[in-house]
Amino acid sequence: MKSKRSIMGYAALLVLLFHFYIPVFNNTAETFIYRSAYIGVDLFFFVSATSISKKDRIDYLPFIANRFKAVYIPFVIFAVIAFVYKKWSLKRLILTVCGADFLKNGGGSFLWFAPGIMLFYLAAPAVCRAGKKYGLKSLPVFLLLWFALCCILQYGFNYKKIFILLNRIPIFLAGIFYEDFCRKLPEKYRIPIDAFLLAAGIFLVSKFGITVRLNKPVSDFYYIVSIPLILAVAEIIEFISEKIKLVPLAFIGSFTFEIYALQMIFGYDIETWLLKVSGNKLIAFSGVTVVLIVMSYAFYSLKKLVLYSNKQLRSVFK
Repeated sequence: MKSKRSIMGYAALLVLLFHFYIPVFNNTAETFIYRSAYIGVDLFFFVSATSISKKDRIDYLPFIANRFKAVYIPFVIFAVIAFVYKKWSLKRLILTVCGADFLKNGGGSFLWFAPGIMLFYLAAPAVCRAGKKYGLKSLPVFLLLWFALCCILQYGFNYKKIFILLNRIPIFLAGIFYEDFCRKLPEKYRIPIDAFLLAAGIFLVSKFGITVRLNKPVSDFYYIVSIPLILAVAEIIEFISEKIKLVPLAFIGSFTFEIYALQMIFGYDIETWLLKVSGNKLIAFSGVTVVLIVMSYAFYSLKKLVLYSNKQLRSVFK
């Protein structure tokens, strides 16, 4: 997808909306908008997968090393910041950094998507190779394996903690095979299909992902019924980006990891203070959003500066 950064920026805003929006009007439209915003994480997984699938060849070890530096090292750094700011025990820090806390608490663990997406990255090269070799014919096989794994874990071992991740596998696969779908789909069908996906997605999420969250045939299955809406939103942003440059979204999309991390560490404290001072829900939400974006950009800029300095030092001592 050409508008990767814009979609990632929109995804980050959705995550902030989901975590910090405080209902004001209590009507159906408002409830749908902020309670369906959990799809921000799915959009991130989807776009990450489409980027990986574009690579002609993936050298496994360099790819994993690159993802480790880009995702896991920042995850460890932010975990240390949380350890200091939130006064974690040393045991919690160790369990968080090694991923054990995620396996134990699932979505309740700190920045769970970081160790989660690293698991996706470990499997991504093999999935991409199969996709390039067998095309869309391999997709049903992967989906069958995914569903079998979910059933074994839930009904065989009564383990459902990481279904918040497992039920994102289909949208990750959709990203891997996205280009294959596009090549087989005539351009004239794009708008009608996007319109259908949007309508179907709004209906399914309204019925199974808002007030009632579907947990059949396996736990957290409402993430699966959200897929049409996720694809429609990604396509709509892609379509708009072809007409106009979504500069603010692309800007935010360059430091989404920092936004995800800092909102988990500082977000609720900032919003609580703003709500106490202003007494206005919209001001508190708008304020925490702006503050987190500014903080995240500052961290991102500092990271770039450190990386640039290291690169310069290496070039000097070569």
